[in-house]
Amino acid sequence: MAQNDDNQTPNMSQDNRQSPPSPPTPPPSPPRFTVEEEQTRLYRRFNAQGTQLTMRLLPPAEGQVSNPMSHFLDSVTELFDYALRDLEDSDMVGITISNEAEVKDRAIGISFRRRDQIT
Repeated sequence: MAQNDDNQTPNMSQDNRQSPPSPPTPPPSPPRFTVEEEQTRLYRRFNAQGTQLTMRLLPPAEGQVSNPMSHFLDSVTELFDYALRDLEDSDMVGITISNEAEVKDRAIGISFRRRDQIT
């Protein structure tokens, strides 16, 4: 018994399907630091260029319930991403973090190493 073309169920193609709505884009996160100053200097003896960034970490945004330690770690991660943004993996990087408001506080840092060894 042959089937009639009129009785066949139509094939659902992807063109007839509706795609699910895309989730809303989250609002951009508030800045965690500001760049106060950026200085570039040439070190002829080492045939190298150095950049010194002076940055200020910002407190959590209003209404943002945050653990102070996680806010600090997220801020430092974003700061590193910003500071290392234009470097090649083979570039040498040293990082020192100090507190200008409390001169008694000791500086902390990462000794010179290749950029790809930091991230």
